[in-house]
Amino acid sequence: MAGFRSRLSSAAPCRVGTGCSDSAGAIAPGAVLVPDEYDAAERDRLARTTPLARLGRPEDAVAALLYLLEGGDYVTGEVLVVDGGRLLR
Repeated sequence: MAGFRSRLSSAAPCRVGTGCSDSAGAIAPGAVLVPDEYDAAERDRLARTTPLARLGRPEDAVAALLYLLEGGDYVTGEVLVVDGGRLLR
Protein backbone atom coordinates (compact mmCIF):
# COMPACT_ATOMS: atom_id res chain seq x y z
CA MET A 1 0.00 0.00 0.00
CA ALA A 2 2.90 2.37 0.69
CA GLY A 3 4.08 2.24 -2.92
CA PHE A 4 0.55 2.87 -4.12
CA ARG A 5 0.20 5.87 -1.80
CA SER A 6 3.49 7.25 -3.11
CA ARG A 7 2.35 6.95 -6.72
CA LEU A 8 -1.01 8.52 -5.87
CA SER A 9 0.65 11.44 -4.12
CA SER A 10 2.78 12.11 -7.16
CA ALA A 11 -0.35 11.92 -9.34
CA ALA A 12 -2.21 14.49 -7.24
CA PRO A 13 -1.78 17.47 -9.54
CA CYS A 14 -2.11 20.32 -7.05
CA ARG A 15 0.92 21.75 -5.30
CA VAL A 16 1.10 24.49 -2.68
CA GLY A 17 0.59 27.93 -4.14
CA THR A 18 -0.60 26.80 -7.58
CA GLY A 19 -4.28 27.69 -7.13
CA CYS A 20 -5.16 24.37 -8.75
CA SER A 21 -8.55 22.78 -8.06
CA ASP A 22 -7.90 19.26 -9.44
CA SER A 23 -7.70 16.30 -7.09
CA ALA A 24 -6.73 12.63 -7.15
CA GLY A 25 -7.98 9.85 -4.90
CA ALA A 26 -8.24 6.08 -4.78
CA ILE A 27 -10.32 3.38 -3.14
CA ALA A 28 -8.86 0.23 -1.55
CA PRO A 29 -11.80 -2.15 -1.10
CA GLY A 30 -11.53 -5.05 1.31
CA ALA A 31 -13.52 -8.29 1.29
CA VAL A 32 -16.41 -7.15 -0.86
CA LEU A 33 -16.67 -10.03 -3.31
CA VAL A 34 -15.35 -13.25 -1.83
CA PRO A 35 -14.37 -16.21 -4.03
CA ASP A 36 -17.25 -18.40 -5.19
CA GLU A 37 -15.57 -21.47 -3.71
CA TYR A 38 -15.91 -20.07 -0.16
CA ASP A 39 -18.57 -22.05 1.68
CA ALA A 40 -20.92 -20.58 4.28
CA ALA A 41 -18.51 -21.38 7.14
CA GLU A 42 -15.63 -19.55 5.45
CA ARG A 43 -17.81 -16.54 4.69
CA ASP A 44 -19.02 -16.50 8.29
CA ARG A 45 -15.44 -16.71 9.62
CA LEU A 46 -14.39 -13.81 7.39
CA ALA A 47 -17.34 -11.72 8.60
CA ARG A 48 -16.64 -12.57 12.27
CA THR A 49 -13.00 -11.55 11.96
CA THR A 50 -13.91 -8.19 10.42
CA PRO A 51 -14.26 -5.44 13.08
CA LEU A 52 -17.62 -4.31 11.67
CA ALA A 53 -18.73 -7.97 11.80
CA ARG A 54 -19.95 -8.28 8.22
CA LEU A 55 -18.68 -8.70 4.70
CA GLY A 56 -18.58 -5.65 2.53
CA ARG A 57 -21.12 -5.01 -0.20
CA PRO A 58 -20.41 -3.52 -3.61
CA GLU A 59 -22.49 -0.54 -2.44
CA ASP A 60 -19.84 0.18 0.22
CA ALA A 61 -17.16 0.72 -2.43
CA VAL A 62 -19.61 2.69 -4.59
CA ALA A 63 -20.35 5.02 -1.64
CA ALA A 64 -16.62 5.76 -1.31
CA LEU A 65 -16.38 6.44 -5.05
CA LEU A 66 -19.37 8.79 -4.92
CA TYR A 67 -17.77 10.61 -1.99
CA LEU A 68 -14.63 11.22 -4.03
CA LEU A 69 -16.61 12.25 -7.11
CA GLU A 70 -19.27 14.41 -5.48
CA GLY A 71 -18.26 15.45 -2.00
CA GLY A 72 -14.55 15.01 -1.58
CA ASP A 73 -13.52 18.23 -3.26
CA TYR A 74 -11.09 19.04 -0.43
CA VAL A 75 -9.50 15.57 -0.44
CA THR A 76 -6.54 14.81 -2.69
CA GLY A 77 -3.79 12.21 -2.75
CA GLU A 78 -5.63 9.92 -0.33
CA VAL A 79 -6.58 6.25 -0.41
CA LEU A 80 -9.98 5.49 1.14
CA VAL A 81 -9.75 2.03 2.68
CA VAL A 82 -13.18 0.39 2.56
CA ASP A 83 -12.59 -2.87 4.42
CA GLY A 84 -14.79 -2.87 7.52
CA GLY A 85 -11.75 -2.18 9.71
CA ARG A 86 -9.68 -5.22 8.69
CA LEU A 87 -6.59 -3.11 8.02
CA LEU A 88 -6.74 -1.82 11.62
CA ARG A 89 -6.71 -5.29 13.18
